[in-house]
Amino acid sequence: MKGVSTLTSKFYNTQPFYNYGSASASFIFSDLKAFKEMKWLSYGKLRASYATTGKGPSVAYRIDPQFTTVTTTGGGFALDVFASNKDLKPEYSRNFEVGGEFQFLKRRLSIDVAYYIINTKDQIVSNRLSYGTGGVLKYINGGELENKGIEIQLKGTPVRSRQLRLGCNCEL
Repeated sequence: MKGVSTLTSKFYNTQPFYNYGSASASFIFSDLKAFKEMKWLSYGKLRASYATTGKGPSVAYRIDPQFTTVTTTGGGFALDVFASNKDLKPEYSRNFEVGGEFQFLKRRLSIDVAYYIINTKDQIVSNRLSYGTGGVLKYINGGELENKGIEIQLKGTPVRSRQLRLGCNCEL
């Protein structure tokens, strides 16, 4: 288990802290007596993990109006192309994964399978504005995103001797 609290000056007017953490567990079931009697199974492990992550805007000072130096029209300062957004919140992701690793035939053949799902909310994106607003771009919390899938990794060692070991991997 792990927990983190991040402070960022990019959100100093609102809540500058955002918290996230993770937890994971695994179980090597091949150590159980019933599975040790299976000679074809060399190793077996089940695992699960859950984590949250957070992130602020990649550029500082996006919640307040900014001035930039101007070298044209006599110099001085002008409003930046980025408009301010006092309502900007941190982006959060929730990650969940379950899987297993299985090795067979004296570790000559193995398969690692994982199912994952990642949900991201309050994604920070740059949005184009009308020139009438006084800005060109504005960072906003732009929505939610879900990413999920299955990962499979196959490994094999068709040749194994004292002088030579030949292995192959395949990821799907």
